[in-house]
Amino acid sequence: MENKQAVRQPVVAGSFYEKNGEKLKKQVDAFLAAGAGKKIKAKGIMAPHAGYIYSGAVAGKVFSSVEIPSTIVILGPNHTGMGKGISVYPAGSWITPLGAVKINADISGDIVDKCEWAEFDELAHAREHSIEVQLPFLQVLRADISMVAICVRESNREILNVLAGAVAEALKGKDAIILASSDMTHYESADSARQKDEKVIAFMEKLDADGMYDAVMDNGYSMCGVLPAYVMMKSCEAAGAKRGKLVQYSNSGETSGDFSEVVGYAGVAVI
Repeated sequence: MENKQAVRQPVVAGSFYEKNGEKLKKQVDAFLAAGAGKKIKAKGIMAPHAGYIYSGAVAGKVFSSVEIPSTIVILGPNHTGMGKGISVYPAGSWITPLGAVKINADISGDIVDKCEWAEFDELAHAREHSIEVQLPFLQVLRADISMVAICVRESNREILNVLAGAVAEALKGKDAIILASSDMTHYESADSARQKDEKVIAFMEKLDADGMYDAVMDNGYSMCGVLPAYVMMKSCEAAGAKRGKLVQYSNSGETSGDFSEVVGYAGVAVI
């Protein structure tokens, strides 16, 4: 299948994070410094995607806790409803105020070839923020990074398993990591959100992707990136991962001061 060149401009610079490159680097540096320490070798991670003032601390902690290889597959949810069920961004690059991140066209094409439900599609990515907000952290940590960007709206578990297998196969023998972009429970009290999120995180720590999927779907939890997280966990399991590790959990009330209606944020490493 033809994989055309495309360039995606940022859509949430100036709202979710600083629009000025110098200010953005300082913003990201501060979040990364707070979590600086010994880095672990992870096969996958989950990081939040809210505005940096709310979720940047958790994102910084998880990104700074793992080794960042040269290639990253980023799986994000589809908040807009636009585009295909499994939308792989074609060859080209994504722009942020810190510069361009190149799409790894070979791996992107391999995933599309290996998963019949995955399609090259720019529309799903056009206004979607969940992948974009991850990039500045990666750019600061690794200047030579290339990525695969996959927006996931398809919820059929069998199809998601095929995608997970395709990702695992495409990355076999490569120095790569898989990132799932997700926030946790939305717009509930901090106590209620934590109770639900702890149940989901417990499944992630056991690397029980199906248990996580069932908990979220059967109970109507508002974890927006459950589909990307499922694919990430299944792909990592196929690559030999054994467990998940919670790096940090927080919620928007830590910034806003309002704990009556929060969004939960979790940083998880899969090893």
